[in-house]
Amino acid sequence: MKNMGRYLIDAVYLILIVLPLLLIVLLALGHRWSYPALWPTEFNSLSVFIAQLASTEVLTSLGASLALAVGTIVLTLLIAYPTALALAYYQFPGKNGSI
Repeated sequence: MKNMGRYLIDAVYLILIVLPLLLIVLLALGHRWSYPALWPTEFNSLSVFIAQLASTEVLTSLGASLALAVGTIVLTLLIAYPTALALAYYQFPGKNGSI
């Protein structure tokens, strides 16, 4: 019975995480993929991806995404770290669930 719960968790993991990622990879690799087909009829080559990565638009977007990610991390640390220290080391009304 314990293994049945583990299999259920694995199935949910597969459906919610692995299958969407597989679909994204197939959409990126498939050049022609029309509705009734279960599999792309043509695939892109690696040279197509290299050419796209070399374009200035992709590099600009990648730089902006990385800058946004770093900014988000820094802002989160500036807010969350002092909050975590206060929650861990100080006593204040409402900390234990009672006011």
